[in-house]
Parts: sequence; C-alpha cells; structure tokens
Amino acid sequence: MEPYRFLYENGNIRALPLAEPQSPQAIVSVPSLLRGLYDASLRVLFTPVEYSVLYEDGALAPASITLLREDREGRLWATYKPVAELGKMHWFLAIDGVMFGMKLEGPELVFYSQPVPAKGFQARERRLD
Repeated sequence: MEPYRFLYENGNIRALPLAEPQSPQAIVSVPSLLRGLYDASLRVLFTPVEYSVLYEDGALAPASITLLREDREGRLWATYKPVAELGKMHWFLAIDGVMFGMKLEGPELVFYSQPVPAKGFQARERRLD
C-alpha cells in the first residue's frame, strides 16, 4: 500500500502520494464529506432531534463515537467522545426538561434519559463549518 499525505486547505481535504510525481490526487470538500457521513450513517431519534451515529473502531485513529445532527439551517453539529471515556455516562442533549446520554455497557452503546437537574445542562456540541 502506498503512503499518502493528507492536507487541509480552504475547506477541502487533499490526498496525494508521498512519492513523486505525487499523483493521482483526490480532493474532497469537508462539508460534502461530513454530509456524506451524516446521510449514510445509522440514526437514533430523540424526538424531535435525530442523530447519525459514527463509530471509529481504533484501527487508524483512536476509537470513538461521534453523533452528528442537522439544525434547521442545514448546519451539522457534532458531539464526540473517545470510547475509552464512554464507560461513564456522557450527557449530550436536553429537550423539554429531559437529558439524553450514552454509555458503553460491554460491547453495546446504550442511550439513557433522565430529568434535567436543577443546576441545568450544558451541551458539549461543536458546529462543523
């Protein structure tokens, strides 16, 4: 397998061989890559919010779970957690006084809900743009 270099430039990811003549090259826009991941992923619904669930198995990058959601303006938001940290509850969403979280139990990713505590809830999402 030939080694490649990946560059981020002006909202695009460019992949090129390390060896000369450094071709062929592939270029993909980050928004279209994220949109493709979002559209092709398994979904989980917490009415009215739907998430795509992405799993990185750890072969090429640290094992992780990413949840992607689309807002009303079509922007994607992500919540990310390394698998190593999912032995503990990760709360990621609150709707109408109910929090939603996820936790690994053995090989299963389990989703939970409970009332929002009196101190409130701070989502740890990032907008992807």
